Amino acid sequence: MRESHIDFKNKILNLTGDIMKNHKFLKLPIDDQLIDLFKVLIEQNNKIRTYYEQENDFLFVTMKGTTINTSSTNNAISKQLNKYAKRYELPNINPHAIRRAFAKNLYDKGARCCVDF
Repeated sequence: MRESHIDFKNKILNLTGDIMKNHKFLKLPIDDQLIDLFKVLIEQNNKIRTYYEQENDFLFVTMKGTTINTSSTNNAISKQLNKYAKRYELPNINPHAIRRAFAKNLYDKGARCCVDF
């Protein structure tokens, strides 16, 4: 995902078909808290990219400002979640459950999905 996918003015996350599994364009509403978090993330990313002389606009970068390798990262995230789930006795903690909980929270706050065809 790139910084350009965020429409700060209209509070929309524009997910283009090239990054979606189904290759369809998707608009997702985002709230003020997430906008603020994205702004902080972008500011920190800019510092990292400047320090390591990286030229990109990825929203999520490594500690050296490069793109994240998704296949190894997904596995690493799952391993960390599993470790914390065991340590803190958390049931049903996995990436899909977290995405589902986030989506439900947005829906409960009144967000509705807008798909452009």
